[in-house]
Amino acid sequence: MTSTTSNNELNAEELRSRAAESLSSRLVEFRTWLKEEAGAFIHPSICIVNSEATDGTKNAPVLTLGIPAELAAEKQIQRLGSIEGRGDESLYARTMGCQVRAVREMKKGDSMMSIPRGSMVTPDLVSYSDAGRAILACCRVRVMPKGELHGPSNFWDAFANTRERENEYKPPKTNTGPQLLVKILQERKRVETVFSSYISGINEGPSSDEKYKLAGTGVVSTRAPLLAFLIQQRFHNEGLPSVASKSKKSKEQFREAMNYPHNALNGITIVSQPPSSPQTFSPYARTLPSSVLIPICWTREELALLSGCIPGRAILEDVLAQTMQLSVEFISLLESGILERFPETFPPGLLTWDRWVWASSIVSSRILPATAYFNKLDTKASDFKPSDNKEFQSPPEIWDELGVMVPLLDMLNHEIDAHQVVWQPAVTEELATEEEQVHPPHGILEKKVRKGAELFCAYGNVSNHHLIVQYGMAQINNTKDEARLGWGLLESVGDAPIPPEFRPVVEGGDPVYECSDQELIDKWWTEERLKVLEREASLGELIGRLKQGQKLSALAYNDGALHPVLLAASVVATMPRSELSKSEEKIVLNQRHQKSLRNALASFFSKKLEKLLVNLDAGLKAHFGNVTLWTKVSEGGLKYKQANDSDGQEGKRVLGWQTFFEENAYRATMEVEKNYYAMAPDSCALALYDGHLRALQLSLDSVTSEETFKNDVVKQLQSLGYDVSDDFGADEDIAGDNDSKHASSSGVKDDNVSGGGGEKKTSPGRRRRNRKKAKETVVAGPGASASSSDNKPPALKLHVGNLAYSTTPSDLYDFFSSVYGKDNILECHIPVERESGRSRGFGFVTMPESVALKALTSGKKHEIAGRLLKVARSNSAGTTDSGRAQPGPVGPPKDRCVICGYRPKYCVCTVPALPPGHVRPFHNGNGHVPPPPDVRWRGEDAGPDRYRMDSRYRDDRYMEERYGRVRGYEQGGHGGFGYDAPPPREYDRDNEYDRERRRDRLSSSRSYHSDYDREDRHRDRKRHRDRDRSRSRDRSIDSRSPSRRRSENDESRGRREPRRDSDYDRKRSRSPKSRSRSRSRSRSRSPERSRRKKSKKRES
Repeated sequence: MTSTTSNNELNAEELRSRAAESLSSRLVEFRTWLKEEAGAFIHPSICIVNSEATDGTKNAPVLTLGIPAELAAEKQIQRLGSIEGRGDESLYARTMGCQVRAVREMKKGDSMMSIPRGSMVTPDLVSYSDAGRAILACCRVRVMPKGELHGPSNFWDAFANTRERENEYKPPKTNTGPQLLVKILQERKRVETVFSSYISGINEGPSSDEKYKLAGTGVVSTRAPLLAFLIQQRFHNEGLPSVASKSKKSKEQFREAMNYPHNALNGITIVSQPPSSPQTFSPYARTLPSSVLIPICWTREELALLSGCIPGRAILEDVLAQTMQLSVEFISLLESGILERFPETFPPGLLTWDRWVWASSIVSSRILPATAYFNKLDTKASDFKPSDNKEFQSPPEIWDELGVMVPLLDMLNHEIDAHQVVWQPAVTEELATEEEQVHPPHGILEKKVRKGAELFCAYGNVSNHHLIVQYGMAQINNTKDEARLGWGLLESVGDAPIPPEFRPVVEGGDPVYECSDQELIDKWWTEERLKVLEREASLGELIGRLKQGQKLSALAYNDGALHPVLLAASVVATMPRSELSKSEEKIVLNQRHQKSLRNALASFFSKKLEKLLVNLDAGLKAHFGNVTLWTKVSEGGLKYKQANDSDGQEGKRVLGWQTFFEENAYRATMEVEKNYYAMAPDSCALALYDGHLRALQLSLDSVTSEETFKNDVVKQLQSLGYDVSDDFGADEDIAGDNDSKHASSSGVKDDNVSGGGGEKKTSPGRRRRNRKKAKETVVAGPGASASSSDNKPPALKLHVGNLAYSTTPSDLYDFFSSVYGKDNILECHIPVERESGRSRGFGFVTMPESVALKALTSGKKHEIAGRLLKVARSNSAGTTDSGRAQPGPVGPPKDRCVICGYRPKYCVCTVPALPPGHVRPFHNGNGHVPPPPDVRWRGEDAGPDRYRMDSRYRDDRYMEERYGRVRGYEQGGHGGFGYDAPPPREYDRDNEYDRERRRDRLSSSRSYHSDYDREDRHRDRKRHRDRDRSRSRDRSIDSRSPSRRRSENDESRGRREPRRDSDYDRKRSRSPKSRSRSRSRSRSRSPERSRRKKSKKRES
């Protein structure tokens, strides 16, 4: 602090260089202390580094990460709890603190470190230290119930639980964010004023008889002795201050303190030095970071980021409670004479308010659970059995509350996914097995660590609120983030008008939305419905608060799951009146009830999301250049992008939250594997807000997406004990509603409608088939008669684009049938590429015209496998006019095998069950031609899907190998059908030119690959030549008469069965005469093409 003026005169680079030299000497001293005095084992392949500072390990890496030193020095931000000069601040800003790295590769199962229990900072060590005893001497003896003074029998009896003390200062929920900020700043100002008055001697205190005012019982927390211990070991004037000094002056000071009236130090049980404990912990304390950016250290401007936004209020409540507890505690110690009574332990200038806050931030970010000290299988302090009576002298509840500090282990940074180090408690002789021998507490590597990599451990899978308050960082896209919500009776009121700018997710159901009309609220929330709500949500006494207008507390999660209380309350709120009388039984959610539930939850989450966006827009304007955020869930919501940003003025630029977040949140982040961690206060605040917004957005998506609702919400409803039914009400049947509407609006008569001259004549066989089909078909609707079972609406084919290449026709059928009903899906088809057999990325769905038009005009989002589909009217064949009837939706198409689901020419059954009139067109000695993967019928056993497997090429549409060959040719040149089988299509001589041109493109593309040599070209040329010869032979056979083909086939089968998988046998099986004839026919068709082909071969 005394060198601030000289530091300001130096440039940032000189400050950083001096700070690096100073830190290097401290790291070297710390590593020596670990080995020689602490008795720890340190793996020789690890080192401690911070920018240019290292611990002296050979080949230690030099880091230049994070914010540049010049930028950090120019900021000159003086935060609370900062104990060093600008040089240390700039050094910390570059690398985000010390890092433990590997100078050589480390194997899985290696021990990173082990340390004796006596070398840990424990409650026993603190109570033994001079600093801990000095804090106890500042406390007043406990007053017994009868009014008698009685000294505590244990060191910790005079202190209060830290968490309980903080909870006493928790502000009421009625305080706003700005009010909390003002109280925090006022408390800071108060304690700084009191401290200044004690330093300057303005406040001389009471009379000499009672010069000091001892702190009352329960005013000082159990954490205070630990804070004093760290400050004394870090900043003492001696080079290596002892934990417990044996000097005469120190003993005299404590003797005088014990004689002070009503002193808590007098009469306690003396705590012995822990076994094998070092004499000093100063080398360890001096390597602790000079500042930790937890919120109690943030500046006024940084705290203002939290005060203006709803999610930041909870953190400000914690900051205010911690600040109040620390300030009251610190002022009480000042009044008890901590600055004057123990000059040997706390020399003048050692204790300051900044250092007290610094020590609190260190304990918050570095403390570990007490289980790190215990044996294996011990979950709490009462389970631990010490081997020595001097080893475990503090009460078990103090161990569980305070925890321990483990030198070096607490330097490991946090990573939830890629951490390698796991701390294993000690194994005693009683717990030892053949697989696990006796060992002290140590850290084990779960993964291999490459050279130069940083070592991580996991602090726990917790939310960003916890990470910010305790560690001063936040994980971007943290899945544990939650948004707190309030739900009241007015949130879900039946017969309420639809909120403005809200579009119902699904049509149908009862309107249940937010309403402030008390008459409607009382009419909907009857005593009968409230009783059901009390039972289903297990509210108990909370139901009375709901009646008074208060709200229930619920959460929105980042995994898409809905809060069970919120979901149960919404189920009761959307129950039709007619179902309340049946509520004693198990509640059944039919389709009508599900639609009401989805619309009500969608309206609820939309309102909460828009409210939060409006709040963030107002709260962040002053900090980010008067930015304007998009505050609607429409037009992309969080992913909104302004149509034309360049035309608008800079001050009126409207940004979607995702765009704004990406522009501002990553300025001070650290990338670890696939995760990003925000290290600066502004980035932490934005990561916190982003987690709340994502939780609300995912909750909204869970009810707006049909697929997510059925896969997640319906399962959650079933787990809560509700029955989910697919039954439709009379007015909810999609097919019936659409057909009746079409019948009333269209004057066109269908095939079998009697009357008039529009009846279409059909053959007796067709009428028999129609009657059989009518038994299997669902009746069209309420307006249709039983005799008109073949009266079906006209069909319309829809083009479905933006499909994933892994999507199959069965997936397409399942999705559209879940949205529009199975009876309304007449056919699903996904075209495949001729060469590879892969999907072309689009498909066709045929539905009744009325249902198809509804799908086109409703604006509903269709999503499969995370891809938003593009649905439009198809121009291809398959769409019928309004006056033309279509076959009914009676399962798989009639031109497919009823066993395997394939079309006849692809049937693979031994005894195929084909419809009349269909035969298998291709046959060889080994069976039928194998079918392409994407032509099977939905859900039926049609064999494996080769592109649904877990393959690195699954998303590569063309699946090219390193030589440029399309993968389909590897398996036979016809997309996997094999050379021995003819192509699954009729021959078209016009396509010969296409094949030549495609072959030319393949050969030209190979020239760009350096690995493609002359031998590879010769092999591929030979393969194409053999394939063409096979095609010519097949065309020659097809051109012959059927009788001649049969005779030749009989002769070939009588002689021998050719081996189809051998190129040599395939060429030997053909006569030279037929080969020459097919070759001459091919040349005669296009001599010009042949000449071009030869010229290209010469060029290659």
